[in-house]
Amino acid sequence: MTLIGSDLRRIGRDRTLMGFLFFPVLVYGLARWGIPALTEAYPAIAPYHSMILMVAGMQSSILFGFIVAFLMIDEKDEQVMEVIRILPISPQFFLLYRLLFATFGAGAIALVVIVGAGIAYPGFWAALCISLLYGFTAPLITLIIATFAQNKIEAMALFKMVDLVLLLPVLSFFLEAPLRYLFGVVPVFWTYAFLERSAAGEWVWWYLGMAAILYTGVLWGLSEAFRRKVFQR
Repeated sequence: MTLIGSDLRRIGRDRTLMGFLFFPVLVYGLARWGIPALTEAYPAIAPYHSMILMVAGMQSSILFGFIVAFLMIDEKDEQVMEVIRILPISPQFFLLYRLLFATFGAGAIALVVIVGAGIAYPGFWAALCISLLYGFTAPLITLIIATFAQNKIEAMALFKMVDLVLLLPVLSFFLEAPLRYLFGVVPVFWTYAFLERSAAGEWVWWYLGMAAILYTGVLWGLSEAFRRKVFQR
């Protein structure tokens, strides 16, 4: 709780990070009122509501991971990571806390957007599962930036690159079923696929399994890279 309070105070004092937190509010407003109004004027948009919700959920959740990554970049600059080695909390606990903070923060934001948007609603329990999977994009971006970026400029460049990679699987839904699974190497593809099917009233549980397996493997690999590069240098 002490760490959470400290992080929230740091975010609240930084206008840039507070601006990032305001972005999901804009996304929610667009999905909740903008898209229905646009669909009423242009009914051809209606079949693409699930894809719009895919992007809205992902973009809202990934930004929380970016905020946590910025906190860690600051800590690297200020040599806080060096101090953690001699504190009562272990580096492993600190990293686990940060990843869980990013996951649940991003998941909560995604849940609000998915449930409140009112377009392509997949049902509450499906939305809960989807939000948790979206939550995993936050530690993904956090670890990539905190491990490989040396400053905030590099962090922004990495964020844009990873964001593009995570958006690409949306294009797969314009392809036929055999070809679309080529995008399955990107973990968020299975989140998108589960959202699409659950919005149509069909639960495909193995999509959840595939997403969990891929996220677990990628996050474990990135955690090891972060530990070796930051805590063991």
